[in-house]
Amino acid sequence: MRTQIRCIIRLVIILACAAVTAVRSEGEGWTLKAACGANLVRGNSDTTSANLELSADRKDAANECHLGALYAYGETDDEVSEENSKAEGQYNRLLSERVYLYLNGKAERDDIAMLDYRVLAGPGAGCYLVKEDDHSLKIEAGVSYLGEKLTYTDTADDAATETVEREETTALRVMERYEGKLGQAKVWQSIEYLPETDDPEVYLLAAEAGIETLVTDLLSLRVAVTDKYDSDPAPDTKENDVTIRASLVLSLGP
Repeated sequence: MRTQIRCIIRLVIILACAAVTAVRSEGEGWTLKAACGANLVRGNSDTTSANLELSADRKDAANECHLGALYAYGETDDEVSEENSKAEGQYNRLLSERVYLYLNGKAERDDIAMLDYRVLAGPGAGCYLVKEDDHSLKIEAGVSYLGEKLTYTDTADDAATETVEREETTALRVMERYEGKLGQAKVWQSIEYLPETDDPEVYLLAAEAGIETLVTDLLSLRVAVTDKYDSDPAPDTKENDVTIRASLVLSLGP
C-alpha cells in the first residue's frame, strides 16, 4: 500500500509542475464565477440556510484548468442541520483534441456526517467522447490517494466516548460528465465512482445534475441537485445525502 501511495505522489508532483508552468505562461483567459444562495423561514419552524460557491476555469488548445470552493451552512429550530465545505481542482494536459492526462485533487469537510476531513488526489487519463461547441461528453479513469478522519461519539455499553478513525488508502476513480446548452441555458450532469483498491465494497459515489440560465449578461440563476453516497459512514449517520441548491451567479471573463 505504501508503495502505491508513493507512486501516486510522484505522478501528482509531475503533473502539478506541468500545471504550474501552464498557468504561469498563460495567465489570462480565466472565467470566474461567484454563486450565492440563502433561505430564511420564520413561523411554525425557523430555518436559515446559506451557501457560497466560487470557481475559476480556463481552457486553451493544450491545457484545461478548473478550481472551485464551496461552503454551506443551515439551521433548523436553532440546531445546525448543515455545515460543510469543499475545495477542488483539476488540471488537464491535452495529448490530442480529445485525449488528455489529468491531475485531480479535492478536500472536503462535513460536520453533520462527522467527517473532519477527506482528501483525494491523483492522476489519470480522460477522453472526450463528444466535443462540440454546444455539447461535450467525457470519461476519466485513474487512481487516487484517499485520506480521511472521522470523529464521533460512541455510546456502547451506556458509556459515551469520543472515537477517532483515521484512514489512508488508495482508490480507483471513474468519472463521466456531460455539459450542454439549451438556448441560453447551460445544463450538466456528472457521476464519480471511487472504490477502495484493497476493499472494493467500500466506495464513494457522487452524482450531480444542474441547470444555469442567464438573467442578465453578468447574472444567472443556477439550480443543482447533488447526491453523495458513502458505503461506510460514521455510526448513526446516513449513507446517502441529497442536496438541492438554488443560487444567483455572477460571472466574469470570456
